[in-house]
Amino acid sequence: MKKIYDFIRLPIICTILFTGIVNGQETNPCKTGGQTCYFGIELNNILCGYSIEEYCNGTWNGKKVRYEYSDVTLKMSLLGEDMDAGFKILYIIDPSTERAVRIEVSVINGQSVVKSVTTIDGDSAYFSSPTSGVKKTIHVRKDLVIASQTRYPHLFNDFIKNRNSEKKYMVYEPVKGEITEKGYTRKSDENIVLSDSSFQTLVLEETDFSTGVRTMLWLNKANGFNVKTLVAGRKIYFADKSVTSRITFANLDDELFARAGEKIPDIMNLSWLRVKAQINSYGEVITVKSLNFPDRNLKAL
Repeated sequence: MKKIYDFIRLPIICTILFTGIVNGQETNPCKTGGQTCYFGIELNNILCGYSIEEYCNGTWNGKKVRYEYSDVTLKMSLLGEDMDAGFKILYIIDPSTERAVRIEVSVINGQSVVKSVTTIDGDSAYFSSPTSGVKKTIHVRKDLVIASQTRYPHLFNDFIKNRNSEKKYMVYEPVKGEITEKGYTRKSDENIVLSDSSFQTLVLEETDFSTGVRTMLWLNKANGFNVKTLVAGRKIYFADKSVTSRITFANLDDELFARAGEKIPDIMNLSWLRVKAQINSYGEVITVKSLNFPDRNLKAL
């Protein structure tokens, strides 16, 4: 379930900025059986989304696998316009290794779908994005984490079973087809109640060293499932089916923009603009190079 935030964090709003569109969405293999769980998604205490998580066993390429399918719905507003967005994620897990053998991701904005696929075979992961045309092969180390999107077998073993206090991992991120380093620190043990269910949890702090993002995770001690996540005003938590009928729009204006208190006349006809600003970035590391692209040239003053 923590993976939900990984996708919200990507600026989910960026789905309206993609230039390519791919139609079609992957099929949910768990429609006719298995287990279903619901999660609520809040932004600054506003319930603006939910995730339906479905798990089932099946066969893929002649092998027994575990399917984990997430269908996430988000309602947001930006500059006065309402947006329905979300994503669908399918993990196909080899139960003997608890590692994924295939990952399908569809980021959705209205009727537009941006898709990426990763297939893992031996010591190689084959990433492709029909939208961007990017294809690449990533070397898969034996210790590389390509785990469940809702359950953390590595954290369950190292922190809940073996009671480690701190550990780092190299983790595969399927949206961009990249490997990142993440660290985890034991914080506390907590008993929490979510949707009338009581959970004995281990609280871990996750640090993504590529972005600086820190996330608090509540892992169910019984099985390692992530039942609650808290990060930067976002909260994701175990819920019941009623959450699907209670969501409303969350305003992203304050998340993406800051009022400068200046009026700019005839802004649509500007050929250049000089801005003096201090940028405190969150998430991806910002450089002068990364802020520039054709038709926009930013220079430090």
